Amino acid sequence: SFAAVENRCQHNLIYWSGEPYFAFGAGASRFVDGIRETNHGSVTGYIKRIESGNSPANQTERLAPAASAIERLVIGLRRIDGVDKATFARETGYDVDQLVDEFVDELQEHDLIRSTVERIQLTRRGILLYDSVATMLLSARQNRL
Repeated sequence: SFAAVENRCQHNLIYWSGEPYFAFGAGASRFVDGIRETNHGSVTGYIKRIESGNSPANQTERLAPAASAIERLVIGLRRIDGVDKATFARETGYDVDQLVDEFVDELQEHDLIRSTVERIQLTRRGILLYDSVATMLLSARQNRL
């Protein structure tokens, strides 16, 4: 996922920006209107569902609004420039600082994130330890369900 600015993967940026995306085929996942669906994993099962006029999805998930916002924040942190707090609040209805306030100080103390008035982003160290940062922030999602 590392790339020069002019060569950033547009495909991944769609996911990391929280924009809706469609997907087709066995095992494919889509995210539209706040609903994440994954198609049946086997090609045979996928085709049978399509031919019978049924949805090919065998998994459907709609997250609660706060949980969805936290997930969007965690995924957005994968971008080198992080998450713009004003845009995040406008698009999710949640303030980043209030959403994950119990973790921000600790993450900053460990030099994993940088949080300013305008944005929250991973530090160089945080990039290398992204999975740990994501796990911690996603635990806030469990508290908000």
